[in-house]
Amino acid sequence: MSRTRLPQVCTQSGSLLSLSWSADGMRVACGGSGGVIALAALLGHVADDGRLRAEVVGASRVVVSDLGRETEEQLDFREPVTRLALGG
Repeated sequence: MSRTRLPQVCTQSGSLLSLSWSADGMRVACGGSGGVIALAALLGHVADDGRLRAEVVGASRVVVSDLGRETEEQLDFREPVTRLALGG
């Protein structure tokens, strides 16, 4: 089971009254007792295989780091990133 931290706006808008995840699991909508309705993209998802580390840093952006060579490359996609995995 993976754990995901809710966006701060969901937890700081009073008591959380409603929460709904998108079908792809990468976006969340929440509503709080303080009258705030928020839509947020899941950022910070990380895949790591010991050599490479990939992190979602924007809805359509992934940063891939080569841990051995200490290099980094930013990948920008036309569509939002909905899944992230490293294969060997």
